Amino acid sequence: MRTGRRASRLLRIATALVLAASSLVMLVPSVSAAPPLSEQQSRVTLAAVYNGETLPGGFGPLWSTVVVQNLEALPIEIRVRNQRIGGTIQGPFTLAPRAARAFTAAELAGFGLVPSGGSAGLVIEASFTDTSQAILSELGICTVACNPAIAVVEKHGGPSALGIDLRTTSAFQSVSGATGIRDDDWEAANFGRNWVLPVVQTNSNWRTVIKIANLRNQLNQVTVTLRRSRGVTAGEQTYTLNQTLSAGQTWTIDLSSVVPPEWVGAAFVDATSTGVAVVAERYKPEWRMLLTNEGVPRVTATTRYAPIVFRDFNNWNTGITVVNLDSSNSNTLTFTYFDRNGVAQVVPPELSTITLQPGRAPSSIARISAPFRASTQLASMPSSSVGSVRSPRRSTR
Repeated sequence: MRTGRRASRLLRIATALVLAASSLVMLVPSVSAAPPLSEQQSRVTLAAVYNGETLPGGFGPLWSTVVVQNLEALPIEIRVRNQRIGGTIQGPFTLAPRAARAFTAAELAGFGLVPSGGSAGLVIEASFTDTSQAILSELGICTVACNPAIAVVEKHGGPSALGIDLRTTSAFQSVSGATGIRDDDWEAANFGRNWVLPVVQTNSNWRTVIKIANLRNQLNQVTVTLRRSRGVTAGEQTYTLNQTLSAGQTWTIDLSSVVPPEWVGAAFVDATSTGVAVVAERYKPEWRMLLTNEGVPRVTATTRYAPIVFRDFNNWNTGITVVNLDSSNSNTLTFTYFDRNGVAQVVPPELSTITLQPGRAPSSIARISAPFRASTQLASMPSSSVGSVRSPRRSTR
């Protein structure tokens, strides 16, 4: 009997070594500079998950499907909730190594997490199963409780609901999506207090809806400051909105109800307490075009990157918008564009260097994309890719 127990123990340790080795291989070469498990990816936040919501102007309705992937080589458990502290919590749901789990809008609504005909913020948290934690402890990888890394994406479309496979057909008029906010971005935004949306607009028949979800279990006072882009003359230079949000409440702002047509600018979102997530939906109803921009932390940075951009590529082009976060000083930005082989490209001067006034956003720069540098500080920018279509009922994403 003792021999059998020893053989079983040896087999368990051997299996653990194989699983742990697979996990560590995925982390090379960064393993020497950081722990093998990313605590910053164990909790991920989404600002808006849709369940049959129609946006202002009759755009929609829209439904979401959320996909969570286990990035580890060991089983994990996940929980989904509508607040980062307190609120409604569902789970645990077990994910096998590297496996993914999809949650449809209907399922999330059944859990009491997303209202019918509306949207809500969502938080996904992960932890190792007891067996996985025991293996990590026995191998000396994690001698105290540690958390696994997960990845989360949300896809929404309409006018019918998405399934667990996220497939869309020609019957779908619009499709978009968002990447979950990792905790390192959350912390960079002063724990969900300070965000910026570098582009919000009502020009050229575009509409913008801003969604701010209070994921705190208490009241939260939120201020939205809209700042007009340079070169734009419509409306006022600055608009200020204030709202007190209850626990779990989402504030939906129809930009066209605040600013006039042909207005373009940036939205600065500030909360008095921790816990808000922000997203902007920009859409062009006549073309069924829908673009989603997540809020960006207002953190100092002198270099930002756009990993993929298009210029006349299969009728796709990319526009970039940047915001000067310095409220006192002008900021000169240098853009450098690289082809797929890493060769810097020669571009007209107006596409390579621009100067921003304090706290201002420029008009979007069209048909460019690349890394760029700033002399002081700026916000991470969204790069929106738009392709020409043959029918206004065809999706562009």
